[in-house]
Amino acid sequence: MIWEEQEGPGADRPSTLHARFAPEALIEPVRTQASGEEILHTVSAWMAAGMRVEPAAQRLFIHANTVRYRLRRYEELTGTDLSVTDEAFRVWWAIHRDQAGAA
Repeated sequence: MIWEEQEGPGADRPSTLHARFAPEALIEPVRTQASGEEILHTVSAWMAAGMRVEPAAQRLFIHANTVRYRLRRYEELTGTDLSVTDEAFRVWWAIHRDQAGAA
């Protein structure tokens, strides 16, 4: 866990960076949207397809531009950049953790 370097009240709170990458921060902002489950499913399929749009679109039976749109929408809602490996891994972990909890 990443901690803020500060003294006084709030010194023991996780940093903004940690809060941004907490699993809930990578799932809940998306889930609150009307199409949130579709977006999460698309991100998961894209990752399972080797982070490639065309194979993900084929798996989902949707147009490649729809995959691109949903990936962009995910990034907008969560503030992540899926082209950054560390961030993509955190997203993968959060989605799988969420799916395991739902099972």
